Amino acid sequence: MRAPKHSTFPLLIVLIVIAAISLPYIYAWRAGGAAYQFAGFLNNPLDGITYIAKMYQGWEGNWVYKLAYSAQPGAGAYINLFYLALGHLARVLRLPLLGVYHGTRLLGALFLLWALWHFYGAIFPTSKDERQRRAAFALATLGSGLGWLALPFGAITSDFWVSEAYPFLAAYTNPHFPISLALMLVLLTTPEKMRWQDLLVAVTAAFLLSVISPFGLVVVMIVSAAAWLLRWILTHSANWRAALRLLAIGISGAPLLLYYLWVARTNPVIAAWNAQNINPAPPLWDFLIAFAPVFIFTMIGVVMNAKMQKSKPAISSFASMQPRSFGLLSSWAVLGIVLIYLPIGFQRRFIFGLWIPWAGLAAWGLEQLAQRGKRTYRFWMRWLFGLAIPTNILVIAIAFFGVQTHEPRFYLTLDEVQALTWIEANTTPDALILASPEMGAFIPAYTGRRVIYGHPYETVNAAAEQFAVEQFYAGELGEEFLAARGVDVIVYGPREQTLGLLPLTQSATQQFGDVLLWEIQP
Repeated sequence: MRAPKHSTFPLLIVLIVIAAISLPYIYAWRAGGAAYQFAGFLNNPLDGITYIAKMYQGWEGNWVYKLAYSAQPGAGAYINLFYLALGHLARVLRLPLLGVYHGTRLLGALFLLWALWHFYGAIFPTSKDERQRRAAFALATLGSGLGWLALPFGAITSDFWVSEAYPFLAAYTNPHFPISLALMLVLLTTPEKMRWQDLLVAVTAAFLLSVISPFGLVVVMIVSAAAWLLRWILTHSANWRAALRLLAIGISGAPLLLYYLWVARTNPVIAAWNAQNINPAPPLWDFLIAFAPVFIFTMIGVVMNAKMQKSKPAISSFASMQPRSFGLLSSWAVLGIVLIYLPIGFQRRFIFGLWIPWAGLAAWGLEQLAQRGKRTYRFWMRWLFGLAIPTNILVIAIAFFGVQTHEPRFYLTLDEVQALTWIEANTTPDALILASPEMGAFIPAYTGRRVIYGHPYETVNAAAEQFAVEQFYAGELGEEFLAARGVDVIVYGPREQTLGLLPLTQSATQQFGDVLLWEIQP
């Protein structure tokens, strides 16, 4: 039997997580004072601001996304539909883009927490498993790796920045990570007796996942197929309903996946952008540190269980787990590692949610250790969480330090905000703005205007474009460069001043404090 449904434990964890991913943003917003405006992002702000640029295009009424950070955006394509839809929603509700962004992020976090609790309920389905379910849920939502031990040595390991792997970081960073992880868990939590309502939920979730995170759907398909096969081997019986469900999931998600592949091959601008969007896996030493707590407790559990059963093969050590739990957790945990080290350019995309199965295995290992070791369950639980929580605390602490120092990636000066407001109101929608690489990241999000360079992936031919911008502000390129590129406005503020003196003889046409603007006439 399952423990009482009205347990306060998951609610307590939910409150802790929501507070931890909300209060830093509230503090950052209030800390801007009279001289700064918070840009809206504390973790990976360079990517975060690009999501607002995508929402801006939706707010303008577009469903075809054009590269916002490239001087030549091309014809566009039906990609980034999730953020375009959020932009449409902001326009309809007459809400600020950042408000819709963070509101969706918090709703996504709640969805993820709900999905995690039910996922581990399916993995540990009986009342005697309740302790493992709670440990897995708390570890998945609050835990991370041992990067806090490597930080004093100058190493910034994956558990500080690969947000898609960890539920806490995912919910702290953006909306699409927690929603994607939740949809993955919905798809992986297969009912034992599938009804047509369950099939409808699965098909809908698969389609939405293909819209928001196509790589997440690929992971689900691979893991589900492997778990189905492994369960067949262990039980000598095939669940053909689950196989048909998997086929339905594939069919519902396939059209968009095929469309993305087609666009990446036939649209020259999207193809150029995709070619430089390389996501290599972290080095093996980095990966081991970033997942060390769950690896350690899983392996200890395997050893303890094997000794009790006098069985050496590791796979038999999981015999105490139900076939369904063993098949799903082990397939995701092992295949996730295999996939991220395949010799392909987008390895890290497969790390999506990998902490989740390992947290489940670590909770199982904790139980084995408590039952067969000399120490109590509470003793070993303190060790596990003592190792796994500090990195996330440090992530928040680092953000607080950036807020207190008004880190330029976190904040715009009010002069810069006024300049951006003027650009939005006084230039045409297809205007090209020349700014420093740092300022170029903000311009498409705040004005909808294009820049020559603004992002290492979103800008086509990023390295060459960044070099050209830096050369101009260093005085190595003259006004011929402006004419050749069709620049409409030049921005020259504190960020640009660090690159050099502006090579122009005429006076600025607009000034907002220490930010100067030059309007370039054809």
